[in-house]
Amino acid sequence: GGNKILSYLAQDWTYGVYLQYGSGTPIPVPSANSSLNNYLFQGASFANRVPGQPLFTTDLNCHCYDPNGTFVLNPKAWVDPPIGQFGASAAYYSDYRTQRRPIENMNLGRTFQIREKMSFNIRMELTNVFNRGFWSDPTANSAAASQTRLPNGTTSAGFGRINTTTPTAFGSVANLLPRQGVIVGRFTF
Repeated sequence: GGNKILSYLAQDWTYGVYLQYGSGTPIPVPSANSSLNNYLFQGASFANRVPGQPLFTTDLNCHCYDPNGTFVLNPKAWVDPPIGQFGASAAYYSDYRTQRRPIENMNLGRTFQIREKMSFNIRMELTNVFNRGFWSDPTANSAAASQTRLPNGTTSAGFGRINTTTPTAFGSVANLLPRQGVIVGRFTF
């Protein structure tokens, strides 16, 4: 008798996991502050990368900085090309990326057999199961943009600023979507 009860409790469970881990998306190289592209009706010229200069002032993935008061990109890593010349930089670099944003979704469900051709399935699906939050991308348009702070020390504008106060075009300040869950029931007959 005990084996039938244990078998009933342990049977017909389903568990699913979707995990995606990878590097952050590439950050575009800042535009050069040159009027050459206006004269030639070309696309924007890129600033040149300075050899030996770090691209970041802090590691975006370490969670060890205050996004309200830290400029995370190094403006000294970029320099405008000489007058009359286009920049020699590529549009993107493999080591110049945003914060990693893993995707972690899980579900758990069970099917209850009612009769031979009838069953009821219930499933709980969770998105962002570990409740991770991510800040928006740093501003990276122009390395020459002045880095300014408010009197309380909060960053207000400039190269490498992370926007933590004003909603973006997509309606959110940051990718702080909380853990969400849904329960799905299905009766099959």
